[in-house]
Amino acid sequence: PGGDFSFFCVNSNSFFKVVAHLAQSESWRLHIAHYENFMSPYQFSQNPMDELEDLLIKTGFQIRSLTIEPRGVEMPLSYCPGHFIAHLRMEIPADLHHEFGLSVLETIRELNLSRLAEDNVEYYDDYFDGIFGHVIRPN
Repeated sequence: PGGDFSFFCVNSNSFFKVVAHLAQSESWRLHIAHYENFMSPYQFSQNPMDELEDLLIKTGFQIRSLTIEPRGVEMPLSYCPGHFIAHLRMEIPADLHHEFGLSVLETIRELNLSRLAEDNVEYYDDYFDGIFGHVIRPN
């Protein structure tokens, strides 16, 4: 039946860029092989707005509002090993947490997702594109 629906979803984010990079390594492939099951279907899309708009229209929705906005937060790089282990949907064995954390830090630096601030603390740029929408479905 009819109704309206307001939503927010993450389009792409730096977290999954790091995870995708780690999944290519021999060391972590087995542990995070199915990471794609837990990320946005638009993570690597070249045109997520058009894809989402097509999907909504094909499923019977009328779009009232649909925008994509960059968002993010900087966190001290030292928080990242724990942050990634806590937010990763696949379990990293406890005896590998330290090694995984070091790989996370190395990958963040390799992908240029960190910066050294004036306070001499290295920060991780945890950014994402958020899609905000309001759609209706007629009766």
